[in-house]
Amino acid sequence: APGNRVLELGAGTGRLAVPFCQAGFEYTGLEQSEPYAAWARTKLERQHLNGAIVVGDMRQFDLPGRFDFIFVGFNSFLHLLTDEEARDCLACVRRHLSAEGRFLLDVFVPASAFLHRDPDRFYPVKEFHHPRGGTCTIRERTTYDPVREVLDVTWYFFREDDPPERYRFSMRMLFPDTVERLLAEAGFRIVAKLGSYAGEPLTVDSPLQITIACA
Repeated sequence: APGNRVLELGAGTGRLAVPFCQAGFEYTGLEQSEPYAAWARTKLERQHLNGAIVVGDMRQFDLPGRFDFIFVGFNSFLHLLTDEEARDCLACVRRHLSAEGRFLLDVFVPASAFLHRDPDRFYPVKEFHHPRGGTCTIRERTTYDPVREVLDVTWYFFREDDPPERYRFSMRMLFPDTVERLLAEAGFRIVAKLGSYAGEPLTVDSPLQITIACA
């Protein structure tokens, strides 16, 4: 309800900060990147919205008070590559969650075709208009380590005749049973599992796994 305290982990550039503040929630966003946090603050300031953007690590944070709703959206949790990192984050969440609060974890369901791609092939990601002019096309190459359950990704930014720029990152592939185990080990009780942003129940064909839990 409006007025409730909301904490977003991995707030990025404020994509969700703005609608939460507009809806009247007492919003705090935790973001590890200084430039992203600065841009998120600029968004809020431009619209005269009262929200707090804090620079910090979701694996280890200590904020004043407790929150009625804590969430990690758009796969940000997947950048925690080990059980230990996930446990550290969930322990912090549990300490900051109010007695009647809810925690929401939003990650995609790993698809077999996605994990077993040809590592030498480029796969399309998106196209966008580049600020310096022209169209920029992003393609990616991926390699999956089934032992670590980690997907290594390289994005290639193609623009006109320039040599492509590269950006590398890794994501932990969390299957539904692993999500349930990590939450149970951290002392959470799952109250709902959804398979889409429309609120459909999680099935074997769902692209997303949106888990809602309480302490």
